[in-house]
Amino acid sequence: MLTDSVEYITDSAPATERMIMMNRSVKQASQLIIKVSACLTNMMKMITAYTEEELMKEYLTAAECQR
Repeated sequence: MLTDSVEYITDSAPATERMIMMNRSVKQASQLIIKVSACLTNMMKMITAYTEEELMKEYLTAAECQR
């Protein structure tokens, strides 16, 4: 009976290690997704700010031309 429990522990150890490795991989992937998401959000903010600035320049130029 003792040998059965020892075999069970040794058999489950590789599965446990695989689960730990998978968990680490999932955590790393999640962190990467969060970083990419933050980067894309910052890029969108920059694009929006640039677009608003360019639209304002065009508006002011058009207003000056009408004077």
